[in-house]
Amino acid sequence: MSKSRISQSPQLENQLHLRLRSRVVGVLGLLFTSLLALVLLSPKEESAKGRLLGFHSRVKLSLNMVKAPVFCAYPAFPVLISVQDEQLKSVNFGGKVQHTLGYDLRFTAPDGATPLLFQVLHYDPEIGALQARVQLDTLRQGASCYLYFGNDQLSSRPAFNKEVYFWQGLFAGESDPTPPLSPGQKEEWRKWENYFLDHEGKVFDLGEVEVLPEAMPVDYALMESGVRGSAFVLISWASNQEEDNALFEVFRSQNGQTWESLKKVAGSRFSSDLLHYHVPDQQPFTGKNYYRIRQTCANGWFSYADILSATFHPEQKGIEVQHLDGNTFSDQLDIHFTTQQADVLHLELFNVSGNLVKEALYDAGTGPQIMEFKDLGDLLPQAYVLTITGKDRKPQVFRVTKE
Repeated sequence: MSKSRISQSPQLENQLHLRLRSRVVGVLGLLFTSLLALVLLSPKEESAKGRLLGFHSRVKLSLNMVKAPVFCAYPAFPVLISVQDEQLKSVNFGGKVQHTLGYDLRFTAPDGATPLLFQVLHYDPEIGALQARVQLDTLRQGASCYLYFGNDQLSSRPAFNKEVYFWQGLFAGESDPTPPLSPGQKEEWRKWENYFLDHEGKVFDLGEVEVLPEAMPVDYALMESGVRGSAFVLISWASNQEEDNALFEVFRSQNGQTWESLKKVAGSRFSSDLLHYHVPDQQPFTGKNYYRIRQTCANGWFSYADILSATFHPEQKGIEVQHLDGNTFSDQLDIHFTTQQADVLHLELFNVSGNLVKEALYDAGTGPQIMEFKDLGDLLPQAYVLTITGKDRKPQVFRVTKE
């Protein structure tokens, strides 16, 4: 029995071809849209040019988007992280962690330089297993952080400034996360905190371990911030050595969380001399001010120094200074003042860049007096800031001009 073939009209064949092509285009369009959405929703990869100084190795930890499909963005979110790797063993067991108690374990934000608040819950140096609670800068799809290790100069866990670093959310015992969230967002926050607990933190992927440059770009000899009377805050630092150091940048903050650039200062590139740097904050916040210095190499690598702080109260007054003999001077300044008790006064003269150019000590008795600030003739003709400080450490501040 021969098989017969059912013939189709050309019109029907065209309709079938159109339907098939429409379905293919629809599937491709859906696939393209999904890929586009994934690209748009995923955060951009950080250059990770930042680093913590003194560490030999680091590894990137990335939130697995399949295990933890997060479609939200919550700042300062505490997550549980559990990882295990051969290189996370201590050096006694063939790994790269220097201390058997894991003292040289540190976490940073995706920039590689900003420290993150963390708490090591368990570390096994024999098998390289680590469980820690880490406060990510932001919980979002594809969130990441860096784990640093390999620093033999550390002998304890870091002491975090409690004014700047503090736990928040349910883990900290708070009924509401910070910043305030809507009822729906609170529910999501709670859900994800519990999610990481339920999965024991095993939702982060380890990247390739990076070996970091051992050279220290800057060896800091001094770093401080202090109030200069009721006029400004002066941030000062010094370096014993600089290696390929291109730039310093001072940042300030009112809460230790949100930072703004204050001033950039060129580095010396290569130096083995003791170099001093000063940056004034002419308009500090009333109350607590936080400062940090970012150092950048010519190749783009950067690092942050420890956070400094200064408390500014513009209403503070020092000794009673009646007046200066004019606000201009040539070779010396004559200062009329009164003290209630004998004191040793410290005179400091700063240029417009905040650099100390002259200083002197004056033994003051009691009652009305005239103090002569001499040997100023070699200064450049420009504006200066004069501070006079006694034992009470509350300086009087004046703006003067060299003729």
